[in-house]
Amino acid sequence: MQQGGSFFYPVSGGIRFLTRNLHEDAWQSGCLRIPTLAHLQIVRRAHDDKRERRMTASFRWALKIGEGDIDELGHVNNVVYVRWIQETAEAHWMSLADEFLRSGLAWVVLRHEIDYRSAAMPEDEPYALTHVGETDGLRSIRHVDIHSRDGRLLVSARTTWCLLDTVSRKPRRIPDEVRRILQQEGR
Repeated sequence: MQQGGSFFYPVSGGIRFLTRNLHEDAWQSGCLRIPTLAHLQIVRRAHDDKRERRMTASFRWALKIGEGDIDELGHVNNVVYVRWIQETAEAHWMSLADEFLRSGLAWVVLRHEIDYRSAAMPEDEPYALTHVGETDGLRSIRHVDIHSRDGRLLVSARTTWCLLDTVSRKPRRIPDEVRRILQQEGR
């Protein structure tokens, strides 16, 4: 029985490897390129630029830092961001839906995914940008970015929401009318 194997060794700009191909009873060589820090920064910048273009067409909501929002480290406590995400989503929904639609439907959070990028300080005047992403079935994805007054990204969040019927308090399929108003960017 033949044995396979691999050998790896560093070279400039990557890792060189030799691998034993059992089917052809031969050694194959190659080079795995490792992206440089500059390449990763370019990719990150392109991703951030794309996100910023998308978020500029979104709903904007001013946030306030209260005395109780500051923790023992002197910055806004992480729990406060969750409250701000909730308040921003609610304000956006209130701006889109009329009272008749709001009276029969309610949104509940199923999941929060939050990336904390930078700390908000007491003197900051944060604001949130939000838009609704994929919406189908019972669920809707909302994106929220929270920025400082100078535009510094503090938090980037992706939340999954479920639509409820307020009478039965059970999940409800998202009607086409609701889907249409959620996709109205920048309102």
